[in-house]
Amino acid sequence: MLKLHRLGIALQPADPQPYTVAKFNADMTLAGDVVHMVYRYTEWRGDPSTGLRAGFDPATQSNYAVDETRYARLTPTGAVLFDSQRTLLAPSEPWDVSGCQDARVIPFEGAYYLIYCGWDKDAAPAGQDRARVGIARTDDFITAEKLGFVGHYAWDKDAFIFPQRIGGKIAFVHRVSPNIQIDYFDSFEELLDLRNWADYQCH
Repeated sequence: MLKLHRLGIALQPADPQPYTVAKFNADMTLAGDVVHMVYRYTEWRGDPSTGLRAGFDPATQSNYAVDETRYARLTPTGAVLFDSQRTLLAPSEPWDVSGCQDARVIPFEGAYYLIYCGWDKDAAPAGQDRARVGIARTDDFITAEKLGFVGHYAWDKDAFIFPQRIGGKIAFVHRVSPNIQIDYFDSFEELLDLRNWADYQCH
């Protein structure tokens, strides 16, 4: 049986205004005696305590002025060794223009893969925004290369891959609401090939 021991808060904004800045939804992987953590960093668009958001249109804009992935390094007991305070993954594509959210970090075949949620609310027509699964790769947690996004046309998020191949294939776990699904691919190129997701929701 597993026992949970709460260590307390690992990271928090240095001097946040109430409810406007947050560090949350982290994921971690252990490498020797170091824990690599990726976490979601957000800054609220305006002041939610007063409702003053000049020019903010909730129908076409996300609530966040900043919504990105950052990196920290911890000990196995939760002590912070390093918090980069710098962007590792930031919005840069039409499909993730509103946020690079909730990344999961997976060591896989000599690199670290970041499986994250991209959101396009600030670019999509009102009411047609979607969450998509983005995939990026890093070797050093200083820079990350975006490889692309999973290209079917339903909301898709909460994804990860297993750290080892299963039956020689990459096992990709994702949530196409309300279901959790597993799909298998020979390569990331195959996983990200839009043709392999054509009519996916019909299968």
